[in-house]
Amino acid sequence: MRKARGIRDDRRLSALMGGSLRKRDAPRGTRALTGLLDSWIGLSQSLIPSKEERDRVSSFLSSAGADMPFIRDLSSKDPFRRRRAARYLGYIDSERSSRALVLALRQETEEPVMLFIVGALANLGEAAAL
Repeated sequence: MRKARGIRDDRRLSALMGGSLRKRDAPRGTRALTGLLDSWIGLSQSLIPSKEERDRVSSFLSSAGADMPFIRDLSSKDPFRRRRAARYLGYIDSERSSRALVLALRQETEEPVMLFIVGALANLGEAAAL
């Protein structure tokens, strides 16, 4: 089952980068989104996608509301959920994600979580991370 889900996420990502994936085809729910984001993160770390590809993926994820569950998780009581949220938001380059991460950094009290947030902001190229 896990392998099939990974293949499905890879196909979605491939369609997205090719410009043929539509908003209505976006996966729903945090679990489904993490699979697609994991595929995107893996690709981003092994290859250097063009600016056009990065913009297309970020625009799609943002317009599909993929960042909203993770923005909510930034205020979770569970530090693991906050770290996970910061990691994923660091790959959804949207104004909403950036603002949420900057706000979370100002409010965060746990150092490991702060490091994840700073890393996410740096990944997005935000000056607030410096």
